[in-house]
Amino acid sequence: MKTLFTSSVLLLLLLAFSCKSRNKEKTLSIEEILQGSLEAVAPAITRDSLQTIISLANCISPKGDYTTEVHTAKGGYQFFRQVYSFKPDIFEACLINDSTGYEGTDTAILSEESVEMIRGHAFHAILLELPDRFHDFTKLDNYSLRAKDRLGNNCTLYFENDSKRLNRLVITNSPDKRESINITYSKWRKSGSFLLPFEVTISQGGKNFIFRFSSIQINSPGFRRRLLKK
Repeated sequence: MKTLFTSSVLLLLLLAFSCKSRNKEKTLSIEEILQGSLEAVAPAITRDSLQTIISLANCISPKGDYTTEVHTAKGGYQFFRQVYSFKPDIFEACLINDSTGYEGTDTAILSEESVEMIRGHAFHAILLELPDRFHDFTKLDNYSLRAKDRLGNNCTLYFENDSKRLNRLVITNSPDKRESINITYSKWRKSGSFLLPFEVTISQGGKNFIFRFSSIQINSPGFRRRLLKK
């Protein structure tokens, strides 16, 4: 009986200590949450060296398979290309900065909503540009923030408790503001000196689109700013 009593007391003390430790969890500021997510990808000196990213993903959708190729550079440049197995069309677009882009030819100007949609496919650049991509941050808790995108649409950012990495991003679908788009990052591993997700899942309107990256190149010597043909 004495042994049972002693064990019960020890268990109660451990539970009390555990609760006390959780209550003492440090309250993080918005800046600390964002900085933690950046540091989880790479230290500041490494991030400062970033100039370009080239990624290629094999994608799965309800309609069939396709590939997505994204080239990004500092200053807002982005080349975007999708090739589909289920239709002959090839979609190409080029953004010359954060707000201006062209589709198909250099005279087909993209709407602001289309520019934002294409920017939203630069999944790895987003991770490294959170403070620049979003504004008007408000804190929900130590692991989630609410913000607005460039067009003023509501967004919610969710971070992992232990790693501090951005785990999920919920954005408003610009063409239909009643609809939310969930972007989930997974299968993180090293690409050079950067820790990056090699799988991204988009959930939209009850449909899932999975991006499995076969290649992520950082500061590739072969990077060239691709322009659309007339």
